[in-house]
Amino acid sequence: MLAEEYAAPVPDVVLYDHQTEQARIIIEVCKNTGLKHDISKVVKLTDGELYGILEGFVYNYKTGQWLRYRLGDGGLTTETSFSDVLNLDLNGFL
Repeated sequence: MLAEEYAAPVPDVVLYDHQTEQARIIIEVCKNTGLKHDISKVVKLTDGELYGILEGFVYNYKTGQWLRYRLGDGGLTTETSFSDVLNLDLNGFL
């Protein structure tokens, strides 16, 4: 974000499936100060089941850390950049 105190209500990256007309994966890019907020956003959007999101990722560009949240994970993230939906490691795109 251009202004550090402002957080966007929508994900930074959305991978959309045009056949099902649903967003399947979302990615939030953050730094240390926005990490908790972005994790909360990913969990809320995924568990809300309004958009068909199956996986959400948070990438902290300051630390290089990836966190993944999958639909049904009960609010717990896993430290990985591997997408089960795509069967590939997202870190390879950096």
